Amino acid sequence: MPVNSEQLTEFVTDEAPSPGAKRVTLLSGDGRALETGYIGSVLTPGARQITGHIPHWATCPKASDFRKPEQPNPWRGEPA
Repeated sequence: MPVNSEQLTEFVTDEAPSPGAKRVTLLSGDGRALETGYIGSVLTPGARQITGHIPHWATCPKASDFRKPEQPNPWRGEPA
């Protein structure tokens, strides 16, 4: 999976430390290994440090040009 070249380090938790906490996903440089969690700080109880790259699809200004049109989902009761 393509990734942005900038490497980030974040402190994250598995559970949201506060309402509205932002979730982050970071990948290894080759796009294979995945780390994810809710952004906290070094002071957040249970926080761990992750390092990686943001997936390119998360920041690509042309991402909508490559997405498939959303299909109706019968599991959500949407008509076909």
